[in-house]
Amino acid sequence: DEFQLTEVDSQLMSEERPDRGTAGARVPEASFVPNAFTPDGDQLNDVWMPVLPEDAVAAVEVFNRWGHEVWRGSLSSESAQTGQGWDGKDVHGNLCEPGVYGWRMTTETEVEGQTEWKGWVKLIR
Repeated sequence: DEFQLTEVDSQLMSEERPDRGTAGARVPEASFVPNAFTPDGDQLNDVWMPVLPEDAVAAVEVFNRWGHEVWRGSLSSESAQTGQGWDGKDVHGNLCEPGVYGWRMTTETEVEGQTEWKGWVKLIR
């Protein structure tokens, strides 16, 4: 059998797919987004929690390697004090497998000229 391949896109990454997207702009100076966490119940790095600039509010989504959303949350500059963040479980409460997950953070207002950032986080068990 003969078949023909047609190139649809020369890039392996896409801004439309967080699981394949390039990392967005650098996170704002007053922010910190951890690149790994260990949700093992030892009270050390059990929750993945980006730290946002004062008065910032962001919607955060985490995706597995197939692009399926595993977690979604709303974070603010006070989230670190309340322990809000991704605990390594999916939307159904099941433990996520160890590995690398894509994330997308979107703020309600511009922070340093941006409203969206993307990156990767490693879940270690």
